[in-house]
Amino acid sequence: MRIRMPRPALWHVTVAGLRPVRRTLVGVLGVSLLLVAVPALADTPDTDGAAGPAEHIDLSVGIDRSAHTVTTRNGKVLRGITVVDDKDLPRVRREQARAAAQGAGTDANGVYCLASWRFIRGGATDSHWRTTAQDWRIFANGQRNADYWNQFFLPCWLSSWREHYSYMFLANSTGDIVARDGSTQMYAGISLDGAESTFNTYAKFLVCSYDGHWMFLHWPGYYSYWEPGNRVVRGDWAATTTGQHLFHLDPAVNPGGC
Repeated sequence: MRIRMPRPALWHVTVAGLRPVRRTLVGVLGVSLLLVAVPALADTPDTDGAAGPAEHIDLSVGIDRSAHTVTTRNGKVLRGITVVDDKDLPRVRREQARAAAQGAGTDANGVYCLASWRFIRGGATDSHWRTTAQDWRIFANGQRNADYWNQFFLPCWLSSWREHYSYMFLANSTGDIVARDGSTQMYAGISLDGAESTFNTYAKFLVCSYDGHWMFLHWPGYYSYWEPGNRVVRGDWAATTTGQHLFHLDPAVNPGGC
């Protein structure tokens, strides 16, 4: 197992137990979910910073289905990945959930990923998730057509995960998985060859639909959150949710109604 941490001079992480909160997921966690009404968000087109119709972005770049590999921007080749088309996603996840519930597992809890990169953005102009080159931290300050390779995130999951709306996100810029823990800033630094327990504890997100377009990216006791001022993307445990807790994935993924 390897977790690549940001450079100490720029980043400090403390790992602590989750603080008690008043809301978690229905069903999966067995307790109630308290959501405070979120202000309506104007759905701005996902083309901020666009160069116009001539600007074409290949969302499948580096993804080789037949070779079971994903090659990221920094030249890292990730092997042993099963690539799944969006149209096959519901069937594959149902089969895996059924096998996991029966204790069978599939492909030794292998890694599965969708066939195209995603953009993840907040509800403001120039608010796409973007990794920094210095220490892999994530900010919601990206423009879709400006260094878009730093804004590519590939939804992946383990075949042992029972929730059809559970994902971890592979960052194209680093070739590593997005890490989250408590309210610290997220960064793309978990190696894909890490242990399953690492992914479960630090990388697994539940993509929960708010209105079919905007999503909560959730894990036990916390929601992903972007700060309006400095655009830091981190976890938030406060009981009140706002527009800063909502994100849009483009292209969309199959969410849950949690």
